[in-house]
Order: sequence, then C-alpha cells, then structure tokens
Amino acid sequence: MKQNLGLIIAVIVSGLITGLLFPPVQSTYAVILLMIPLVHALYTNPERSVRYSFLFGLALTVASCWWIFSNSGADAAWIKIVSGFGLFLVSASYYALFGLIYKYSRRLFGKRAIWTLPLIWGGMETAMLFEELAFPWTYLAHTLTGKTEFIQIAEYFGVTSVSMAVLYISILLYSSIKYLLIKDSFRTYTRLQAALLLFFGLIIFGWLRMGSIDSQLENADTIKASLIHPGLDVEYKWEKKNFNAIIENQMKLSEAALLEDPDLIIWGESNFPKYLENSPSYIGDFLIFAADKKTDLCIGSLGYDYFPETESFKKYNSVFFFDQNNSKFRYDKRKLVPFGESFPFAWALTFLKEISLGQANFDKGDNNAPFEMTSGNKFHTNICYEALFPYYNASLVRKGSQFIVNVSNDAWYENTRQVYQHSRFNVFRAIENRRSIVRLANKAENSVFLPTGEQRILFYNEKNTQKTVSVPLNGELTFYTLYGRYFALFLLLLNGAVLAAGLFYRKKSPGKL
Repeated sequence: MKQNLGLIIAVIVSGLITGLLFPPVQSTYAVILLMIPLVHALYTNPERSVRYSFLFGLALTVASCWWIFSNSGADAAWIKIVSGFGLFLVSASYYALFGLIYKYSRRLFGKRAIWTLPLIWGGMETAMLFEELAFPWTYLAHTLTGKTEFIQIAEYFGVTSVSMAVLYISILLYSSIKYLLIKDSFRTYTRLQAALLLFFGLIIFGWLRMGSIDSQLENADTIKASLIHPGLDVEYKWEKKNFNAIIENQMKLSEAALLEDPDLIIWGESNFPKYLENSPSYIGDFLIFAADKKTDLCIGSLGYDYFPETESFKKYNSVFFFDQNNSKFRYDKRKLVPFGESFPFAWALTFLKEISLGQANFDKGDNNAPFEMTSGNKFHTNICYEALFPYYNASLVRKGSQFIVNVSNDAWYENTRQVYQHSRFNVFRAIENRRSIVRLANKAENSVFLPTGEQRILFYNEKNTQKTVSVPLNGELTFYTLYGRYFALFLLLLNGAVLAAGLFYRKKSPGKL
C-alpha cells in the first residue's frame, strides 16, 4: 500500500511539474527526466497503469490549462466550472486509455512492453484529434517549443514523433538506472549511451537541417503582409453601438499600412463583428479598397448559409478574402473548441446549442480551399484553435498553400498562460510543412514563424497597431505533409491491435528491460 501511494504521489508531482513547463516558461529538457516517475510506475505495477496514467494526465492538464476558468465571455460561473472540469476530464481520459493499452501490451510482451510505451503514447496523442472531443493541447512536445534544434524531426513524422522521442530517451535513462542499481555495468552504459546518442543525434540533425532551410530562405520569394491589431476588449467588440467605430479604426490602420506597400492586409478573428453577408455595403467597400489600393484583404468575420428547403441556417466563424479583381471568397472554421465553441455531440443533444460558452456556438464548415492572391500565390487560414491540428493543416498545405495565416481572438483569456501557449504551438506547423506562419491574435502575442521553426515576435497586445512583415514562401511539400497521415494511421492500427489482443490473451513473459 505504501509503495502504491508513493508511486501515485510521484506520478502526480511529475505531471504537475510537466504541466508547469508549458509556455511561457522557457523550454527545458527537464521534461525527459520528469517522465521517469511515470515510466517507473507503469513498469513496477502495470495492473494499475490506468490509474497512474489518468492521474498523470489530469495533473498535467490542470497545471498547463488552469487558465480555462478565466473565460471572460461565459455567461455564468457554472459554465466556466463545467467547461473547465469537462476539459480536464476529457484530456485525462486519453491518458487513461494510454494506460489501458500499455496494460494489455504488458500481458502480451511481458516486461519488454516498456519499449512499446512511445508507440502507445503516439497513438494516444493521435487519438486526441478525434473530432468531437479533440483537444491536442497537452502534447508532451509542446513543452519544447523553444528547443527548435531538437524538434526538427517533426518535418518527417510530426509533433507526435517529438513526444515519442522524449519518451524513448526517458525509458533508456530509466533502464540505465535500473541496471546501475543491480551493478550490471555493461547494460548500464549501453542504455546510457543509446539515450545520449538519440538526444544529441536529434540536436545535431536539427542544427544541420535548420542551416539548410536558412540557406533556402535566402533565395525564397516573399510577400509583405500587414497585421491590423485594434486591441478589442471582449465586451466592447460585441456591443452594437461600437461597430462603426471599430470598422473605421481598422480602415484607418489599413490606410496607414499602405505606406509599406503590402501584398496582403489581415484583420483578426471576427474583427468585423457582424455577419458580413448581411452588410453588402461593406462588402462593396472592401472590394473597392482592394482594387483601388492594389492589395488583397483577409478579414475575420461571421458567415452563414441559408437552406430554404428547411428554412434553416448554419452559422460559422469565418474569414473572408477579397482580391484585387473584385472577387470574394470565404473560409469557415472546421475545428471547434470542445466546451468552448461547442459542446461535444451537440448535433445529437440539440439543447446544448442553447448554452452560451462565451465564444458562441458555431457549426462546422467544409469549404477549405486555399485563397489565391492576385499575385497567384496561395495561402490558407486557420482560425484560433485550428492551428493545433497537424494533419488538418497538412491537408490544406497539400492543396497548394505557400504560407499560412493564423487569426485568433485571445482576449477571452487575456493575461493568462493561454495566449503564449496558443501562439507558440504554431512552431510545429511551421516545421512540419516548412511553411511561414503569420499569426494575428487579438490582445496576445503576434508573430511570424519561419519554416525553420524560428519565432519572430512582432508585438504583444499593443492597441491600435499595424505591423508589416516579410513572409518567405515555399511550394515544396515535406515528407510529413505528404505522408504524415499514414504514420498516424499506423499508430492507431497498432494501438487498436494491442488493445484487441490484450482483451483476449494473457501472455506472461519475464523478459528483460
């Protein structure tokens, strides 16, 4: 009993500290050591692996995402509490699934099952992308957004492969310690050498790859994008009496940006705070502005579709694009925040749609073609939370995007850790696809991410600001962009096979670590 309690405490403490290492804390390789208590608990008492993993995941999620209770737009305190704890439990449940699959892996492979942990972990992080309950926020790799030299492997196997590499190094170190305690010098040193070889091998590869990408960027074509940041408070933004002032202010900022001769002017998420299609006069103004000023426009607003046969509507969180040839296009957000923009399974439990989560309840869009600029260059937008979805963004890059625009309204969580985490997770999309990412976030960190993964912070929450930045273009497709989804499928199938086999077989094998 005392041993079990000690393992539980160690797992919870390591989960809490790991969660506290998420941005804005400076990235550290200490996360490798912090995974050892969980590895030890799973190896020592595999029959309790579900419990250990759930507690680790819960502690990590609470420590990294406690800001969820700061949602300034929720109607009532109980909504913040329900959505917050709902998010914690959903996230921790994925870790419980990880523990369950490991338990069955142990039945199949004995003690050697410890080496399957990274593969099971990769399957868990892939499962976090499940549509209704998707929350790929607490990926282990997200603690390393500042260690760009270590995470370059993401170009081939994505963000999940970085998490798996961390876990492999942790297991090798744990194995080395185990053999040290029984005075097996040979296995102690071989495991330690393997851990160091993997660790430094990834860093050396990363340095070389970043140098190669930097050389390519020197000759890359570029466009100039202007970010328009009025710095809108949540309450002020949605009060009807402020609408005209909000639009006029952003038009003035856009006019000022013209001095930099931008190819693209960007307004933030829903910074045209109405259904734009209900305002044809403004649509005309934007078309005229783009044509007259010789610049394309990208404007966050609300969109909708009307279905006359059922007299029903679908409403979207959208981005509108206006080129210089009097054309208008719309992208509708596809990935909605569970317990933030929609309740899971609200399509079946329709009464849930009536509950205000602060950010409005939207429908999922399906028009995900990239925008084509007047110059012929292509880009796609992702809205807010969509920046966290690796395979979704890769699918849009495969459609021809040469750079990415991420717009977000982080005013809901102003002055919390959320604004830094949400921003810096973009580093993985930049590396995975080798695409520049322009991030315009209301009342938060605004940056351009280069294809190397380097983040250049432009400004933080400066009111009535416009900033023009040069954005390198790239049309080549990475291994991950082309084939990463097959690696994800492999991980899911492997985990499914272990889960199915473990339910029917109880094979014991002493094995060796």
